[in-house]
Amino acid sequence: MATPPLFHTRDVTKVDFLPVDGLIDPDTRYREPGDWCNCQRKDLCTACFPAVTQIVDNLLAGGPSTGTWRVDVIPVLTQTGAAAASGLGPAFITFDAVANTDADVVLGLIAAAETGANLLTQAHVNAWNRFRSIVRLTVGGTAATLRASAVAAGATFTILVTPVAPSTVTPTTVSAPTTTTIKVGLYVAIDRTQGINGFNQLGQPFVKNIEASTPEADIVGPVYRGANTEPVEPGFAFREYDEGSALSIVLYGVICAYGEGAIGMASKDQPVHVRHTDAGDFVAGMVTDDTGAALGATANVWTHTPVVLSNTQYLLQIVFGSAVQVLTVLSDGTATALEINAAMLAQLNLYNGAGGPLEGLTGVDGVTLVVTGPADGRSFTPSNVGVGDMSPVVTTPGLSTHILLTRGDKFANSSNRIGSVPVDVPHSNA
Repeated sequence: MATPPLFHTRDVTKVDFLPVDGLIDPDTRYREPGDWCNCQRKDLCTACFPAVTQIVDNLLAGGPSTGTWRVDVIPVLTQTGAAAASGLGPAFITFDAVANTDADVVLGLIAAAETGANLLTQAHVNAWNRFRSIVRLTVGGTAATLRASAVAAGATFTILVTPVAPSTVTPTTVSAPTTTTIKVGLYVAIDRTQGINGFNQLGQPFVKNIEASTPEADIVGPVYRGANTEPVEPGFAFREYDEGSALSIVLYGVICAYGEGAIGMASKDQPVHVRHTDAGDFVAGMVTDDTGAALGATANVWTHTPVVLSNTQYLLQIVFGSAVQVLTVLSDGTATALEINAAMLAQLNLYNGAGGPLEGLTGVDGVTLVVTGPADGRSFTPSNVGVGDMSPVVTTPGLSTHILLTRGDKFANSSNRIGSVPVDVPHSNA
């Protein structure tokens, strides 16, 4: 049987891919984002997209205090709908303070919630049982912070901590259930705050949307289009997974990712940049090439003005991504800044070629040595590690909107517009 071609013309049996203008795109060359480009399934991993839990911190201040503290909780939503529809009403607990510090009050309220202290009537018992079914109280970021967390992911509540003078309470919402989704065809990030370093006991990763602080090593995907995704609707560009879903991420194969613009033929077999910062119609997890990543980015620039010393070793360490490279220069008996900078530039040029640890960094020498980072805004950090002082000073901070994937993801072909673009994902474990 003949091997099917790697790339296909539009398959009329598929749901039409709709770009942001809501119009059917008749000349999209590839299948929907999140589909295998060559119709040959390779390797997938099931991931967990956990529902967000509501967390509210209440900071106590101004104590000690004497009197009865009270915490009222009103359930709003449960996992099955409105709390009132389920017959769930307000609940409360109390703690009698006697010249207690704010931190002691926090512990007293937690103990009352956990043990049902001072329950005198059946009504108190009923209120305590409802309270425990809605929230759990713990110590927050400080000893004087009372943290209330929803017992059920996705459930919501309001909380009121009534203080005893002179103490005060300042509430802050740490997290709240939202309508956050993960979009099909986009890259995602391992959520290290969940499970055991981001994985459950079955070895499945918990995932979330990519953020500016996401390490490259935590990026996985793209997300594969499964049966339980939201359908594409007119004017809606993406299929999505809702919070609390199990979804599939690609570990190996040629997959249609969601490109944020045209990818030129020159970018074929070039590394993939993944967006980490939303901008207009562009959302985190989209992919682009070197040219797209440079749009809206600012190159990092450092200026070096050496303190001139003869017969001195200058060691300039440059940290760039995961690379740490030391440039070494030994000045002669009649050293000048021009000589030191020229020698240091020659050292830089040994390592900034294609595949080198400092690829993308360029330098210009003179009375100062000016080193500029790549156009996509990736930053680097030079520092002295020897006797000689190169006096590095940041002239222009780097500003990036994308993360370059150095693990081996590359564009398998070009694309003519925003939408599907084939990405070759090397075999990896999430």
